[in-house]
Amino acid sequence: MCTALCIGVIYDQSIKTTQADEKRLLLYSPPDYGSAENRIGGGARHRDQVADGKGLDAAASAFNPFIGGGGGVQYSKTPRFTSIRRPTSQPWRLKSEYLQVLAPEHTGLTSNRQPNLYWYVKPGLENYQSFRLSPMNQVGWAFEITIPPAPAGGIRSLSLREHNIQLQPNTEYRWQVLLEPFSNQTAAATNSTGYIVYIPHILKSGDISNSELIHVAAKKGLWYDAVDAVSKLVQTEQRGNKWHQHRAELLRQGNLQQAAKYDAQYRN
Repeated sequence: MCTALCIGVIYDQSIKTTQADEKRLLLYSPPDYGSAENRIGGGARHRDQVADGKGLDAAASAFNPFIGGGGGVQYSKTPRFTSIRRPTSQPWRLKSEYLQVLAPEHTGLTSNRQPNLYWYVKPGLENYQSFRLSPMNQVGWAFEITIPPAPAGGIRSLSLREHNIQLQPNTEYRWQVLLEPFSNQTAAATNSTGYIVYIPHILKSGDISNSELIHVAAKKGLWYDAVDAVSKLVQTEQRGNKWHQHRAELLRQGNLQQAAKYDAQYRN
């Protein structure tokens, strides 16, 4: 099992992008879950909260949550949030500008069984990070890994493929990134949490280029696919700064203002 920060190559990177792809307006269409009560609320998006951590460190159940099929889609009524765990009674809260998972305000969708998941860390932080993943119906975290500090910050990622993790179809998962405080710090740890569901057969990418996939995925409500496609263009294309702007626009539509601001600084 890989313990380093990894990015799996999922789509063909050899297909060249065009100026038309670069100039197209990127619009994300949130998926329609069928009824308002099953939709993840967005009003508490990145709300700073105090969390008691109950259940988070409990032992995972014996079954493997990453293999096998799932029933109908089960959606949580819990919004994505940034929470604060306070080790003391000090009424201090770390602002969420330090950390943001690149997840939408609702449960985000992916057509990839082993997606890459991305988050933003404010440059200059030298804290260790923890990545966690678990199905919503399970107590505790089914997968957890510690990631070395990355003082450069910015957009970070982790590949589920490189860690041999496969999401069950039509099953909601929560994923979380946590910034660990140093041993001599009295400040609380901060974490940011998102939600994801793998929907098979919703998108046939084939030989489609990443520049086209961004728009196709965004139109179909596949948030995580769109973020992944544009992030790969940022990393591989000679015109990376232009794709930083595209990703910034997508992140603004997800109300991820701090991450969008980071990308927006890259200009041609």
